[in-house]
Amino acid sequence: MQRPRTTVAVQPLGCTLFLLLACLLNAAAATNCSAFATNGSAAAQYSYYRFYDFRNLPEDTWQYVKNASDPNNGTAGASTTDMGWSLDWQRRNGLLYAGEGSNLLPIDYQMDKVAPRNLTQDEADPGATTALGLYTSRQQEDRHQSSGIDFNEEKILYLSLRVRARVSGAAGACTAFFTYANDTQEADIELLTRDEPHIVGFNTQPSIDIHGNYINATHFNTSLPNGLSRDQWVNYRMDWVSDHVVWYIDGEYMGNTSTHVPVEPSHLYITMWGNGGTWTENMTLGDSALLEIQWIEVAYNLSGAEPTVDANAAVCNLDEAKSSGSWNPQSLPAPHHYEASAGYKLGMSTLFMLAAVLFTL
Repeated sequence: MQRPRTTVAVQPLGCTLFLLLACLLNAAAATNCSAFATNGSAAAQYSYYRFYDFRNLPEDTWQYVKNASDPNNGTAGASTTDMGWSLDWQRRNGLLYAGEGSNLLPIDYQMDKVAPRNLTQDEADPGATTALGLYTSRQQEDRHQSSGIDFNEEKILYLSLRVRARVSGAAGACTAFFTYANDTQEADIELLTRDEPHIVGFNTQPSIDIHGNYINATHFNTSLPNGLSRDQWVNYRMDWVSDHVVWYIDGEYMGNTSTHVPVEPSHLYITMWGNGGTWTENMTLGDSALLEIQWIEVAYNLSGAEPTVDANAAVCNLDEAKSSGSWNPQSLPAPHHYEASAGYKLGMSTLFMLAAVLFTL
């Protein structure tokens, strides 16, 4: 039945706007987290959270990437679904001399070796059209072209890191997801392209003694579960807490150690590199390898930091929310001073527009 055209008809519109505004406010409150929890044998609670999504990057986005050195951790949680990630990460640039040894090549980190790449539907997960690519190649006799991204925080003290990635290409490269303070304060996940495709390595450092032998419970080479290989999309996870480090693949527990667990505030790095040494082996001149990343998820604590939190907000669980649907990490806005994410700006614009309409009624 057609509604009579009277002034009373404005009231349902006002109620609708009010309810919609209330829903938006409630949705914002529902995604506001006071802390971030994880499950598993290293279950913990963290103050900071980031989710960096590279699965559907706009074609014109990459030109806006710039290195920054002012990550903003004024709020407990943040995510980026656009290029806001570049405010938290630096692309590596410059030569790194690998150490002594006649066969070792300088690692030539190049910023342009970190770039987005398009994915075709038959090679990607459904819905993913792009990924972040980190390239390494041997194009010169006297160096090994490599790539890496460094998280800007320097005082990470415990974290849960998850990366969805795959690795392909020639022997002679090392993919590493790792925390690092110095050579005796490191925990990592490594994939060596010289290994069989199903092999993954988990380490705490030092893992080799002065005689060149592996130290017990610091180095684990194991097979990816369920017949997986490194050239398939795999979820890699490492939980570092005060007394042990635990590793997972696609949510499946793989191992843990309480030996040489880092205790010092650390950096977080992701690298794709080679140096011609015995660890990576020598890449054939002209060959290359590629690390592709769909997303990076990290919950972490900072040494000496006290984040600003909402006392009324809930503790969000990274491992329960994805199954229950009660919390979607990608719905959290970015806290950066420079520019909020596009999704956040769209949501807030809608909120303010509705508020303005409501108050004019």
